[in-house]
Amino acid sequence: MTLGSHELKGRVEDLKQPFVVMKKKKRKRDGDGSGGGGGDDGGGDCSSEMDIDSSASAPSLSGAAVSYEVAGVVKKKMMFDNYPKSIMR
Repeated sequence: MTLGSHELKGRVEDLKQPFVVMKKKKRKRDGDGSGGGGGDDGGGDCSSEMDIDSSASAPSLSGAAVSYEVAGVVKKKMMFDNYPKSIMR
């Protein structure tokens, strides 16, 4: 595989168990007077673990609902044997 000015040699393998990539979305709740429906904040935090609301019975003080959208499913992985080799053009 050639990526930019680097050549990578390796193989593609199937994962034992596929996993899902999710995107966190925040949206205004209906009835808060803003009239705004769903909206993406665009700042999905991909580096942290998924936040789960453990206090589902307690009302939210921020007025924002959190939902998760499936961005993709990963079924294969790429295994490279060596460091990338530079290609001079």
